[in-house]
Amino acid sequence: TVWVTDAVSDLAQSSFTLSVRDGYVYVGTVDVASDENWNTVYNNGTFTRISLATGAISWRHVEADEGYYWSGAAFAGGFAVVSTSAGTVQSFDVGTGEVVSSVALGAIVNADCVASADGTQVYVVSNDGMLHVLGLSANGALSKEREVALGLASSTCAPTVWGDTLFVGGALGEAEGFASALMEVQLVTRADGAALPTGGIKGAPLVSVQDGDTYVYFTYNSAAGNYPDYTSGGGVYVYRVGDAEASLLFDATGEYANYCDSPVIADEQGNLYYINDSGHLIALKAAQRQPEPDPEPAPPVPEPEPVPEPGPAPTPGPQPGQDPLAPGGKTPAAPSAQSPAATSTATPAKADAADGDGAANEGSADDDTAARAVAPLSARSGEAGDDAGEQTEGADADDAAAGLFSGALPVLPLVGLAVGACGLAGVIVWAVRSRRKGEEDGAGR
Repeated sequence: TVWVTDAVSDLAQSSFTLSVRDGYVYVGTVDVASDENWNTVYNNGTFTRISLATGAISWRHVEADEGYYWSGAAFAGGFAVVSTSAGTVQSFDVGTGEVVSSVALGAIVNADCVASADGTQVYVVSNDGMLHVLGLSANGALSKEREVALGLASSTCAPTVWGDTLFVGGALGEAEGFASALMEVQLVTRADGAALPTGGIKGAPLVSVQDGDTYVYFTYNSAAGNYPDYTSGGGVYVYRVGDAEASLLFDATGEYANYCDSPVIADEQGNLYYINDSGHLIALKAAQRQPEPDPEPAPPVPEPEPVPEPGPAPTPGPQPGQDPLAPGGKTPAAPSAQSPAATSTATPAKADAADGDGAANEGSADDDTAARAVAPLSARSGEAGDDAGEQTEGADADDAAAGLFSGALPVLPLVGLAVGACGLAGVIVWAVRSRRKGEEDGAGR
């Protein structure tokens, strides 16, 4: 124990919602007694601000004829707004404890006050099922703005504000009722196809948004069976906004069954907690969400089969009856620059071979396929006539050299054959002449 305050009085009790703010705790009490006619009297109420660090009382306000019973304070703009059990709503300066403003609602209030998000309004539900909307000015002044009938016979439930909707529990005749209202009222009185049990909703509803839907969790103050052996009761209901009715989420049974006036709270993991009159703190574990199934994988797209790159075309030999190396043989023309050979990356030189008279013979189009073998030789070997060294239009000497690497016959072996043939012819001529000379010399002798 860190600290304990002094007792307020012998008759004091507290059913007040504790509020912690800026290092202080705010608490209300009431003396509960009976008059000469055995009527319960609520008076000598206190509203106190206590330091959390030391337990010292910062200030205390006393209402001799009223009490702070089953209520709680709202805070906005440096002011604490709280209602008495007699139906008086008061605005306190939190620094000094001075009552700045007050209004009488004309009905008993046993519910917490709740402030709007911007702090300009305070919502209070009275025991007769009326919602009171009060204005709160910047200087703490309270004013009545409007009253909304919730359709409830009674209510001791603190409202829960969510956006532009306010959720309130209560009782409706022989059954519980659950209302959502600010301007319009929607009343929910059934669950799972039957009327909600009698007893009324006492605790403030818990509101949660999940996957775009708004859910409201609440307890109910009812139990089945005979004391102390209740068989059920004191469970939790859930209502999805927009549905026609609620549903039972959890029903306490056995030793956990009893009446309940507790609100439901939740932690960050979605687990729910509440307490009922069995004296047990009950935790409801959040269901684990099943992961969304992966979509069916798309069938694999077959890769296109590779298209083989065209290789060099086979080099055709001379046409029948033609010898490109024979003296006077006809050499087919090479493809022109406008229609190069398919496997060539450069334009080969013009390859018109000369005949024995030195006149150029034009190759026919049918002879184009043989040009790749002959054109480089004709252009570079020096065996052709003067016209053989001419290039096709747009081609230069480098193009002729490129023909060596574009599928043409190799040059050096052919040159070697030509040189060898010339040498052999020269030796034969020399041998013949030498023989004839010898015969002539012999004859001369």
